[in-house]
Amino acid sequence: MHSKWTVQEVFQSVKHDWGSIDIIVHSIEECPEVLAFEAGRRQGIRVNTISAGPQRILGGKLSVFIDRMIEYSATNAPLKKELKEVGNTAAFLSSPLASAITGAVIHVDNGLNAMGAGNCCCMFDDLHF
Repeated sequence: MHSKWTVQEVFQSVKHDWGSIDIIVHSIEECPEVLAFEAGRRQGIRVNTISAGPQRILGGKLSVFIDRMIEYSATNAPLKKELKEVGNTAAFLSSPLASAITGAVIHVDNGLNAMGAGNCCCMFDDLHF
């Protein structure tokens, strides 16, 4: 059975029901390990996650936050790459070259993850969610 939910619909549903997207963010970090173990052991399926950093895919109240995160990333991140790098990583992970990689979270965020920057940064002080 295949789900017909889009990422946007899942986001909106979680935000509506739980009031926050934190559960989605934390799931991105934790679920691949559990799913990789279970799916790998039972069916030989690999499960990996790409954490792409801030992207312009969300609307509504969070768009100002996303715009600021994108601006912060572009100004401060160690690398200056394009969104296509996320696609390249997905292509690699789905290729035979990554056949032994499972349960991984691959950060394709220009090094923003390594900087430890987040909503504690002063540029986000005036945002209210």
